[in-house]
Order: sequence, then C-alpha cells, then structure tokens
Amino acid sequence: MHYQSLAQLLREIQYATGWSEQEIAQHAQCSQSTVHRMRHSKGDVAFSVGQRIQSLHNEYIGCHHAVHPIREIVPYLRTHRRRIFVLWLASRLLRQDYLQALAQDIALLNCLDIAIVVVFAHQVPCKEDYSDQINWPEDILPAADAMQQAISDITASATHLACMMSLPNRHLHGVSTPISQSNYIIGRPVGVIDGVDMLHAGRVRKIDKEMILSQLQSGHIVLLPPLGFGMEGDIFLLSATEIAMQTATLLGADKLILIGDQVVSPQTHPPLPSELTVNDVHERYAAHPLLRVAHSAIERGVQRVHLVNARKKDALLREIFTRDGCGTMVTREPYEKFRTAQRADIDGILRLIRPLEEDGVLVKRPRVDLESGINNFVVIERDGKIISCAALYAYAEGHCGEISCMVTDSEYRMAGRGNKMLQMLEEMAQVMEMHYIFVLSTQTTHWFLERGFRLATPNELPVSRRQTYNVQRNAKVLLKWCTVPVSMDISGQAEHGEHRL
Repeated sequence: MHYQSLAQLLREIQYATGWSEQEIAQHAQCSQSTVHRMRHSKGDVAFSVGQRIQSLHNEYIGCHHAVHPIREIVPYLRTHRRRIFVLWLASRLLRQDYLQALAQDIALLNCLDIAIVVVFAHQVPCKEDYSDQINWPEDILPAADAMQQAISDITASATHLACMMSLPNRHLHGVSTPISQSNYIIGRPVGVIDGVDMLHAGRVRKIDKEMILSQLQSGHIVLLPPLGFGMEGDIFLLSATEIAMQTATLLGADKLILIGDQVVSPQTHPPLPSELTVNDVHERYAAHPLLRVAHSAIERGVQRVHLVNARKKDALLREIFTRDGCGTMVTREPYEKFRTAQRADIDGILRLIRPLEEDGVLVKRPRVDLESGINNFVVIERDGKIISCAALYAYAEGHCGEISCMVTDSEYRMAGRGNKMLQMLEEMAQVMEMHYIFVLSTQTTHWFLERGFRLATPNELPVSRRQTYNVQRNAKVLLKWCTVPVSMDISGQAEHGEHRL
C-alpha cells in the first residue's frame, strides 16, 4: 500500500474517532513514531501494520458513515421537540407529483413530537403564485359563482392534502397521522376600497387559539384552508400568508416555513443566500413577496422564518435537521456569531486545532493552557457549533500582539471567514492600542502576505517571545503595523517618518 494511501486512511480514522496518534498506535499495535511516519508518508512501514490500519479503517469508517448523520440530527430532535412549526404551502404544490413525498415528510415531523400547523394557498385567477393572496384587493374573485367554485376547489385541496399526510408512510410502519380540520378562523369582509366593493375578499378577524393548541397537544396536524367564516354565516376568501403569519405569531411558533416550488421570484437575481437578517431583507430584498412576509413575521415575534424549495429532494427535512439547511433562513440576528470565547467553547476549539497539531501545522497546546488563556480567544459560532477560532496574545513590553491558533472548520472554508476573523483581531488590537501584530507561520505565509503583513525576523519579536521562539521549527515571522499616529519601532520608541509595509 502506498504511503499516501495510508496517510489518507489515518486522517479519515482520526476524523471519525477523534483519536490521537498515540491512541491510533495502540489500536494498530505499533509505535506512535510509526503512525507519525505514516501520516507524513515518511520511512518504511511493515506490511502487517498497513493491514491493521486498513482493518481499522474498514471497522470505524463504515460505522462513522452510518452513525454520523444521526449524531448531526439528534441535537435538532431535542431542540424541536414540542415546538410549534407553521408551514405555508404555495398553491402550485398541490398539483405537483412530489406533493406526496412532502406530505409524508410533514407527517414524519409530527411523529417526532413537533406540533405542525399547515396553511395552504389557493390559486387566484390571473395572478402569479408568489403574489397570490398577498396584496388584497388585487386578488379578488369578482362574482358569487366564482366564489362557489373557489370554495369547492379549496375543500377538494384540503381533502387531498389531508389524505396525503395521513396515508401509510413508508418511513413510519403502523403509525397513523391524525389530521384536524375545523372552523378555526373567523373572517370579516374587506369592504369597499376606493369605491370598489371587494365582495368575498376577507381579512382574518380571529383565530381560535385554544382549540388549535388543544388539537396540537393531542398529536394532530392542524390544517387551515384559506377560508374564514363570518359571524352571520358568510364565507370569505382569505390571504393564506396572512393566516400563516398571524397563526405563527398567536401560537408563539418557533418557525414559520414558507414552501414553494421556486422560492426565488423571476425578477430576483442572483439566487437568495442561505441566511438573511431582517435588516438584509429591508435593505436588499424589500420587493420579494415571501421575504416581506418573513420580515413581518420576525417583527411580530416569530424566531425564524425559512423559505424552502420543494423541488429539491428532502428539502424540508434538510432545512430543519441540518446546520446549513438547503433553503433561505431569515432571523433577527445573524445566524453566525463572532464573539469572545468562553470556557464552554474549549472542546469545540480543541476539535478544530487537534488535526492541525497532529500534522505539525500548529504547535501542540495542552488543554490546561487553553483553559488559562481562553480570554484571548475569539470564535465564530454557527448554530451552537464552533466553526472558527483564533487567539490574540498581548505583549506589554512591545505594545504588540501575537495572532495564534487561527483555524476554520474544513467544511466552512473558502467563504471569507478567515478574512473576517483577521479583521476582527486587527480591530481588537487597535482598541487595545497595540502598535503592531505578528504571526508565526510554517504553511500560511502567503495568505498573510496578501493581507498586508510583511516578512520579519525573530529579532523583531518582543523579548519574551523571542526567547521562546523554536529555531528547529523555523516558523516564518510576519508583522503588520496597526493604525497609530506616528510609527513605532519594535521596542515601542517613536521614530520620525511613517512605515509603508
């Protein structure tokens, strides 16, 4: 077996198990130095050792591929349990072949002890699906006979959707999904606007919160058609988005999920990003009808709003149970948070830096050192997971700081997070009135050079850091001056002129 192949197998084993080189050596019945040579494709390796590494890979990687998705999902199962999700379905979905798969996924959510309310839209004549029933009075059925046809169509759609969700599910053998339909919504007429009688167009007057909650607590999926019943027996055609938004607000829903077969309107280019804040929506996507709904729902107290494209396979489940989802999520605050590290982040930081320590890219740091210096670290947290970290250590004698342990999870690289992290560290250095920052690097020299650092020598380091510099490691020293009124030499003495690095 080639050394490069063994090195790849070892990396996969370490990623799957979290083992150190010493632990791998114990399982492979060889020395730690042998494992180290294999990792770096150096020296000779006995054939029997290579066979044992292959056996370890077969044993643990196969299990990892089967178990890893479960580990990813379990935190979300705990988080979403007994929470309320309100789902809005675009009218076109009710006529698509993939409705059955979507309906069974909705039933699956209900079986996972998530309270589900489903609202579906009705296609208003001569209107595009993503503007339908959003801007009354434009979406008006003009006559009583047309209203009767609309009621008939909506009733048929409700029955069809309920049957789809309650059909035997290939994922849920022997489990039934009860569906609840009733007159949960009281409507009122829109009335006369600018001299035009809006006829059967209505607004939501009241939603029966107690009855809906009672059905949800009994394990039912609550199905809300876009109809409202007046106090005198009248029936009004309502906005499905208004129903969904008001229901989510009234019930204190954790999520409002807007599901269509295209969540980007034809006028929106490029496609929507995976995460947006309400400020992003207000500034850049105010014309997008579904994002306007999302913005209003967040402002009314809904925690998160998701836009999901039902054309994508397993889109609903992927959006809910994976960290990166497959649609667009709108929140009040950014999904990713830049913040100072806490003691609870140490395990997450170790998970990031250990592979690089094993490869020799980073100097090994005992856990106790991280615990004592955790206040020097900043992290990027994504939905509870630490995906990037870095440290800024201050040196008083040189009025400077060292950037260290700058790592981003391999799944989240090439997205500008390193640039953001460096910018954050530079801003921290300026606030702390540091004259310059430096970094010691063996493999990322050009990355720092491209961002304004210059090559320096160990003699330019502050005295205390110079004394601990590892000559054998031979790391490159890179330095960058912070914004200061006058230039400073490394000892902190002011010089005439200005540095141009």
